[in-house]
Amino acid sequence: MVEDRSVSREVRLSLRGDIERIEDRASEQPRPPATVAMFSCSRAGLFEEFHLPRIVRDRIVANTTPWLRPMLAVLDEYHRTCVATVDQGWAQLWELYLGEFRKIGEIHDVALRQPAYAGWHGLLEYRLRNKSDTSTRRHYRRIASALNHLFQNEEYHLLVVGVHREDTSLFLESLPHALRSRVARTIDIAHNSRSLAEIRQATEAVVEDYKREEELRLVSNVTDRVAIGMSALGM
Repeated sequence: MVEDRSVSREVRLSLRGDIERIEDRASEQPRPPATVAMFSCSRAGLFEEFHLPRIVRDRIVANTTPWLRPMLAVLDEYHRTCVATVDQGWAQLWELYLGEFRKIGEIHDVALRQPAYAGWHGLLEYRLRNKSDTSTRRHYRRIASALNHLFQNEEYHLLVVGVHREDTSLFLESLPHALRSRVARTIDIAHNSRSLAEIRQATEAVVEDYKREEELRLVSNVTDRVAIGMSALGM
């Protein structure tokens, strides 16, 4: 196309600049693994690149609009996941997407210790425990509000919650209904016994299980439609 005289000189010059820029970037070392999608328009001063997590067949397309379909198809395979590790006095928020696990937020509150002693007729213990429970519920509501805001403003697909097993129900009850339906699974963090690497590994396993279940649902939907004569199976 750069030699096609039916195309305007401005377009041909822009294409030459695009090819040179892409070749320069492709020759740079070290290159990241998997695939890089590049979008270039020298005439408009545009150059963007996106790193994809798996191999995609090489292809060059020249058009007036970006050819996004292969890149979007790959990105659709990956579920952007928010991970909340929760304790009674703090919470950390993480994102797992395209093979990267990064911290996106942190919440701290004052946590009252659970009383293990009795005061006068047990009244002191009761009051302290009641105050601690109220503080915990307030803390969980604050976390739930932050997560709800995050899901409303970012494109997250799944929520994984790391919480002490005995507090799981209490925390899930604090989540709005719409957000509760996004919870893929809860992870018992067993009083901070899990390392960050273990939390990431557990989250990756949750996402893989979710993807397999999603694929099974899609297959089941297709076979159900075939069974009632709404579609054909195969090519």
